[in-house]
Amino acid sequence: VKSNETTVTSFDFKTQMEQYVTYDKGRRVIPQRLRKGDEWTFFTVFFGLWDLLEYSTLEKSVAMSAVDKSIEALFRNLDVLAEHATYPPKVVIPKMIDATFLPQFQLQKKAMREADFAVTQHRMVFLWWYWNTVLVRTASQWKNGVVYMPGPNDLIMEEVRAKQLHSRQISDAAGVGKQAPLFEHVEKPCLASQRSSATDLQASDVQKCSAPAEHLFW
Repeated sequence: VKSNETTVTSFDFKTQMEQYVTYDKGRRVIPQRLRKGDEWTFFTVFFGLWDLLEYSTLEKSVAMSAVDKSIEALFRNLDVLAEHATYPPKVVIPKMIDATFLPQFQLQKKAMREADFAVTQHRMVFLWWYWNTVLVRTASQWKNGVVYMPGPNDLIMEEVRAKQLHSRQISDAAGVGKQAPLFEHVEKPCLASQRSSATDLQASDVQKCSAPAEHLFW
């Protein structure tokens, strides 16, 4: 994507994997005693967020099929990694977060009828559940390495809830809401564009907030 003098190149996962394999083949020219053992290498893959945002506009059956193919493609490329690796790879794949809480998804509310937005939101929540279900099932059946699947969604929801409780000056039985929340802004992202398209986040008219640490979302 080119904007003025800035060029941003985005590669799909297959291309990234091919680039890594090429790099690692070159790295192996270095004597073993001068490089760390591959058994201590962890690969982290966060995959599917933009896919789900796109799939939420599709019919349910088509969207589910798209999720199946996405997870299949993910592990097919991990098979390439495993085939190349000296040791069975250790892969960290975070479970998908509920994208309906993301600022980019909430922007759709302004451009849609309330009823249409509710349907899209309901479909997105289902696809979020379906993605994680297929991911866990496929990972449990993968024999070419070890997969770790942390759940970042709970952490995000805790911060959103802490801000909401504190803003209303109430707290739960655990005391959440009494202390000042970690993030001042849990709905507004740090980067804001004058337009509504996600691609504009790479454009020159993007405005950055003055205090990024106060925003849950970048």
